[in-house]
Amino acid sequence: MLHGRPRHDDPSLARAFTAGLPAIQDALKLDAEATYAGDPAATSVDEVILAYPGFYALACYRLAHHLRALASPCFPG
Repeated sequence: MLHGRPRHDDPSLARAFTAGLPAIQDALKLDAEATYAGDPAATSVDEVILAYPGFYALACYRLAHHLRALASPCFPG
């Protein structure tokens, strides 16, 4: 810990981040299914996950938000 914030090499930060990944995966699965259901041009959920830049952006946002919520030193508070 550095000034009440976890350090980038703090193993508890990695454990906390890893512990949140299943919830992020579940949320992204729902996002992909909703996108597929709402886009008549989409041919499959896999296509949404692999080829839609908006889905990629959402995945990056969800991961960054999780890191920020953990007060990761990657994201200044």
